[in-house]
Amino acid sequence: MPSPRRIRLLSLAAVASVIVILFYTHPFSHDFYHRTVQAMGNDNTQVAQRHASSSNSIHAANGPPPEGAAPPPIDEHMRADAQTLPADRDADGDVDADDHRLASQLKERLKVAEQAAKDSANEKVLKPDAPSEIIGVGNAAGAPKPVAQEIVEEKKPAPAEKPKQPPPAAAPAAAPPAAAPKKPKEETLSPEARADKLLSSILNEAPVTIFSKTYCPHSKRAKALLLDKYYVTPAPHVVELDEHPQGSNLQDALLRKTGRRTVPNILVHGVSLGGADELVALDEGRKLVDKFVELGRKEVKITERL
Repeated sequence: MPSPRRIRLLSLAAVASVIVILFYTHPFSHDFYHRTVQAMGNDNTQVAQRHASSSNSIHAANGPPPEGAAPPPIDEHMRADAQTLPADRDADGDVDADDHRLASQLKERLKVAEQAAKDSANEKVLKPDAPSEIIGVGNAAGAPKPVAQEIVEEKKPAPAEKPKQPPPAAAPAAAPPAAAPKKPKEETLSPEARADKLLSSILNEAPVTIFSKTYCPHSKRAKALLLDKYYVTPAPHVVELDEHPQGSNLQDALLRKTGRRTVPNILVHGVSLGGADELVALDEGRKLVDKFVELGRKEVKITERL
């Protein structure tokens, strides 16, 4: 930022330039210029006439000058008189007291305009901060501010607020290091636990489940009784353990759950009714339907086929 002294000089130069431009462009200055030129022309004409008359008198006394001779030089006193003659400011043909009065009035107006320009420049120039506002308090700290400085500070416009810029986008967080792949829970379970879980999922598929083997005659007799003689809703879910990949483990799980590893094994809602012999005994005693209704919890309907 330029110093206050440089700003003051620049302001004075600018104001002086404006005053000079206004002065020379004002109609009064134009009239003054034309009157001055006219007066100077009149004065030069009078001087030339006086010089011509004196030359004529000299020529008359001495005779005409020879051909090719240089003209006589102009008298220096006449040149000084022509340059120092006062201007005819009122254009009345002569220089009188009115011309001097107009010249003095013009000087006074110029002085007043120059003083006003200086005062305006002093008001607009930046003032240094008070000592109390500068780091390091001196003897002049806390001194009252001049009235002119307070006026300038009041006229200063508030600094325009800069438009808020959006905050810079946060850099994408670094991806966390890849964790070691966790083993599925199935791999962490023991074979017995996996078999028990598989058995529970099979029992949830239907209320009535028949575990059998395709080649077992007792399994064929139990399936014929439930599937051919009776009509069970929903239909029983049949699991052939000899064809199942986990058949042996499922038999172990049935042993842990029902205390029976052999087939067939008929379960209603997870409760074992036994094998083919127990199922035939219930049928012959007319208790099979009641047993299914008891364990079926109103979800299983069983009727004898006609």
